[in-house]
Amino acid sequence: MKLRALSVLLLFWLVSSASVSAQTPTQQEIISASCLIAFGRPAELGELNAPLLANKTLAQLVAGHREVLKNDPKFQRLVHLQAYADAYGVPKALDLVTKGLGHERGLTYSEQLNRHLKDLTAAPDEYRVVINRAYQLVIRRDAYPEEVAYWKPFGTLPYVVLVGAIENWAFRNQPGLMVTTGTPSIAVNSRFLRTQRVPLSLANEARDLLGLPVWTDVARQHNPGRNIVAVGAKDIASVGGVHFLLAGGGPLAGM
Repeated sequence: MKLRALSVLLLFWLVSSASVSAQTPTQQEIISASCLIAFGRPAELGELNAPLLANKTLAQLVAGHREVLKNDPKFQRLVHLQAYADAYGVPKALDLVTKGLGHERGLTYSEQLNRHLKDLTAAPDEYRVVINRAYQLVIRRDAYPEEVAYWKPFGTLPYVVLVGAIENWAFRNQPGLMVTTGTPSIAVNSRFLRTQRVPLSLANEARDLLGLPVWTDVARQHNPGRNIVAVGAKDIASVGGVHFLLAGGGPLAGM
């Protein structure tokens, strides 16, 4: 009887998982995901209900947002500031933002974040400062040398991804935090980040746009739990296997 009950539970879990994976995203989910990718923030109420944004794919929406950025220098600067803060953990002076943009209008938040990660990869000392900023925000101390070494196999990560992963490690290991170990993971309900849970189909559309590996059953076997859809987060696990997008600016972020 126990074996039969377990079989029924397993079947229920498999059916439930397939149902969630097959969910069709709502238009509002698609719009909000496009804003996180292009602007580094969830969609605002006016955007969610805008007739011009209705019935469009994620790629079409992001392309449209890129045109908005091209034609609105003030908005482009705000997005640039968000990308810089999410990469480095500190704000950037407005005059440097204006100078840094040059003729490259129309760069989305995600594209700018990718550029910042390339710059940080070429500047390991500056990247170590970013790691320290993330530890200071979450647990009020610099990273230990062992922790700097711990992060090396994961490449260069944006500040927001580091913050989310350190937060989850600290939560799992309280009290008496020692040295960061284990699998770096981020929870969708992070106190420091703005996140959006998305169905698998929409998550894969977003991954394709961001140049991340598309999620399949084969990918799940080789890289279980890596469901986060964000620049620099392809090797960071999602707590509970939730597919979600993220950006900085949560209530406790200090950014």
